[in-house]
Amino acid sequence: MVAGVKMVVFTYALAPVPNAIFGHYVSSDPLADVSSSVADFGRFLTAVLVVSGLGLPVVLAHAGIISSVAMVMSVTGGVLVYGTIIAYAALFRERQDF
Repeated sequence: MVAGVKMVVFTYALAPVPNAIFGHYVSSDPLADVSSSVADFGRFLTAVLVVSGLGLPVVLAHAGIISSVAMVMSVTGGVLVYGTIIAYAALFRERQDF
């Protein structure tokens, strides 16, 4: 039981890291496919971790490792955490208006 909870917490902590690292490769040049593909790969890894963080409690509850109340609290907490990260990134994103 403790290993499953540690995995969910580890996923929560690790989820924004790929987007933060690979997000610096975004270019304003629309012809620069390399930098765009690197940023897209970072977004893909972030999405994989977010889906894993939200889906893992459901799988653990289905297997009987955690209770359904713990699953609901974990999924709700994950939505709050990921929603906060998305809102923070959207509000403090540097805009390059020319």
